[in-house]
Amino acid sequence: MKGKGGRTLVQSLFDVNHPAWQLVEKLFDLMLLNGLTVLASLPLFTLGIAKLALQASLWDMNEEGKVKVWSTYWGHFGHQWKQGLVLSLVEIGLTTFCLLDLYLIWGQAGLVFDSFRASCIAILLFSQLLWVYIYPLASRFDLQLKDLFLKGILCLGNMLSLTAMVGLVFLLVATFLFYSDLTFLIGLVCLLFFAYAGLSFLFIREFGSRIKTVKKELE
Repeated sequence: MKGKGGRTLVQSLFDVNHPAWQLVEKLFDLMLLNGLTVLASLPLFTLGIAKLALQASLWDMNEEGKVKVWSTYWGHFGHQWKQGLVLSLVEIGLTTFCLLDLYLIWGQAGLVFDSFRASCIAILLFSQLLWVYIYPLASRFDLQLKDLFLKGILCLGNMLSLTAMVGLVFLLVATFLFYSDLTFLIGLVCLLFFAYAGLSFLFIREFGSRIKTVKKELE
């Protein structure tokens, strides 16, 4: 009986349908998606296309459970390149504008400079939260650019608890990265290898379960 039970345990451990192996496979797929996104983003102007392809692939993974990562990602990359390029230009342009202005006026004193500095920081933080919703929406729904941003703001405001969680994750990641040189290096490696796709997948799962509440407004 012991021998038979032992063989059954070993067989279950090496069964590809075992939950442990499915988890390993999921993690490997996320690592591969993360790597593909990093590579596709190396020409900075393709950042939006790479992120759109990632989000679309994660939607497929969330719904189907298992996807052919390579063909799925590059299929979405080719399909989403026009909208992704526009989003790249908007995101890079807005972020560069805010950071450059902050750099130029950071040491300046006065009410005008303080107000402008606060405005730049607020726009930068708000836009970073908004992009978290924009890319999943763009990869899921066929929306014009203006409608896409309006729906993104709608989701950001209607899903305050999810937005708060995203903000908390941003804060924790930033705190970890800038705690020391070692944590910055560790955090950067994690983001480059698996963390970005992993966090995005967790967001997609939660966002997908909540999006039904605002689905009529999105269509």
